[in-house]
Amino acid sequence: MTHLRTLRVLTAVLLGLSGVAFTVGVSLERSAVSQEQADAHSSGGTAPATTPATSPSVSAPSAPASQRPTATPKSRPTPSVARRTTQAPEGSPAREAQERAAAAAKRRQPPEGSPEREAQERAAAAAKRSQPPEGSAAREAQERAAAAKRSQPPEGSAAREAQERAAAAKRSQPPEGSAAREAQERAAAAKGNQPPEGSAEREAQERAGESSELLFGINVESTAVVVIVDLLTLLLIAAMLLTPTGTALTLVGAVVVAFGLGGAALDVREVLHQQREGRQGLVAIVILVALLRLAAASSAAVLAARSRREASQPGGSQLS
Repeated sequence: MTHLRTLRVLTAVLLGLSGVAFTVGVSLERSAVSQEQADAHSSGGTAPATTPATSPSVSAPSAPASQRPTATPKSRPTPSVARRTTQAPEGSPAREAQERAAAAAKRRQPPEGSPEREAQERAAAAAKRSQPPEGSAAREAQERAAAAKRSQPPEGSAAREAQERAAAAKRSQPPEGSAAREAQERAAAAKGNQPPEGSAEREAQERAGESSELLFGINVESTAVVVIVDLLTLLLIAAMLLTPTGTALTLVGAVVVAFGLGGAALDVREVLHQQREGRQGLVAIVILVALLRLAAASSAAVLAARSRREASQPGGSQLS
């Protein structure tokens, strides 16, 4: 009788541990799937930024070669020489138009000595003093930025909006060489290897992923199935502890053996599935659940055999 009582307790403990490990494993798998979907979502939103974006700071090369400032300050003419070289020849219609425009501009200016003229001159002097010297790197950067601004699409156009979105996406990217950037690039590469949405290959992949969680058309990891398995485990524990020795206990032991072997077979299938998904932590948990169920089935088998022997002896049907 003492051996039967020990086997009862051992089988009940193993069943309880397997039920707890099973519930924990399902919860961890759901968390892992949710995290993978969130990662794929975030990488899908920022993946286009990995392509070279056309932002205001890098669009200068698109300007014509005649508009690009040269890097040799010695070859740049002085302002007076530049004005002379751009003037039309004397007596030509273009020269007359230039002179008329200059006279009109001079007439529009405030008179000499007026507060408006002094304000204009002070503003021009301040702007000239604030500019970097000719030929300096800062001056060349200003000229390149101005050329890039001239080559930009107009405000509100679709091309300008696309440029701004690409620049914003590039600013939100993690720095080069960081773990987050490498994860984004791996996710983008994995997404690029997938078949397009709606294609037969993509539908076959999705069906294969869904079928790995289905058994005879039932999702074995749904909440309802998990609750049923936990309730069945509790019922078997109670029956194992409260059923009297004899034929009834032998039947309970046989049910526990079938429950443990069937669950272990499904656990082996789940181990292969998690191995394909690359979730090594879940693989270890599923293996632990399978071992606990096999141990419970073995203990229940020994208990059923001894209970049957006890029942065949006189007085063996008493509660043990």
